[in-house]
Amino acid sequence: MMGVTQLIAAAIFFGGQLSGVAAANNVNPNCELLASRGGFTTCRSLAENNGISLETLVYLNPSLARASNCDQALNLYAFYCVKERNPDPAVPIQTPEPHTPNMFPNCNTFAPGQHRLSCWDMAGILGVSMAQWDLWNPSMASTNWIECYRGTKPEVYYCVGAKAGAPSPPGSSSTKKPVPSSTTKSRSSTTKRPPRSTKHKL
Repeated sequence: MMGVTQLIAAAIFFGGQLSGVAAANNVNPNCELLASRGGFTTCRSLAENNGISLETLVYLNPSLARASNCDQALNLYAFYCVKERNPDPAVPIQTPEPHTPNMFPNCNTFAPGQHRLSCWDMAGILGVSMAQWDLWNPSMASTNWIECYRGTKPEVYYCVGAKAGAPSPPGSSSTKKPVPSSTTKSRSSTTKRPPRSTKHKL
């Protein structure tokens, strides 16, 4: 099962919906705010710490409802939905504080960091590609490998999903070196040779 879970977790977000994490942890696909288990060992304590009822926590995370024991179903490095996105697009998204500096402005899904989780770890667990992570969290980009390796902070929120229609991460083609122009070759051949003499023809 671990192999299947890892493959599912490699999925990316589409239209701001949690396709990767929803498939891996069966989280509500319209989740706006995620929480980590952290030091909470029971479903009730996790719910109370995030200001929701136990019933709401189970509703937002169907995998907990199917478990014979909700508390035993909590995974140490998993993320759980604690707030559903408002279906009315006119309702603004509330960005939690504190959040990572220079966060992507069209973010609509947030998650706190976890001790011992690098940005690569967190992105992998949540099904976010590194191109997306770098675009959404530039201050914690994987290119800054020292900060990324030091780990995400549990008191800081990171962008893990964006609104539909938001700019996509730059493709790999944008980093390609420009192809040398062929005009230099044509310039060297512009000097035409004089026509051969026809005096020797009969």
